[in-house]
Formats: sequence, structure tokens, C-alpha cells
Amino acid sequence: MFDTALMRSVGNAARDRARRERLGPIAIVADNEAAHASALVYVDAARGIDRPIRIFRQQHEARRWLDSLAPAESVAKA
Repeated sequence: MFDTALMRSVGNAARDRARRERLGPIAIVADNEAAHASALVYVDAARGIDRPIRIFRQQHEARRWLDSLAPAESVAKA
């Protein structure tokens, strides 16, 4: 698990960057309880970002969600 202060700092940095430029969605894969707890701290710190953020247990679920948000021409190139 990452340190709570570190995750809060990273979340705050993402929120500050999102104020300056448009950013895409964030999919976090947290496959255990400790990682999930760290991800929740990040999501809380990044609150207010105009971008979707979701936490997943498995990578394929995260990929499916990201693909569903991608513009059609981006998916065709992948």
C-alpha cells in the first residue's frame, strides 16, 4: 500500500494539472484491499477533476471501461 500522504499529494497534483489542460479518464486497478484503500485516498484527493475516475479489481475490466469512453477513431487505431 502506498503512503496516504503520498496518494493525497498525487491526487492533488492531478487535480491541479487538470485545471491547466484537458486530461482523459483514469482507471485504477487495485487487486487487493491495501491497493484499493490507497486508490480511494487518491480519488478523494482528486475530487473535482473534470474527468472520470474509476477503481477496478481486474485490468480487463479497466480496459473495457476505458475503451467505452474512447472516441471511435481512437479505438479503430488501437
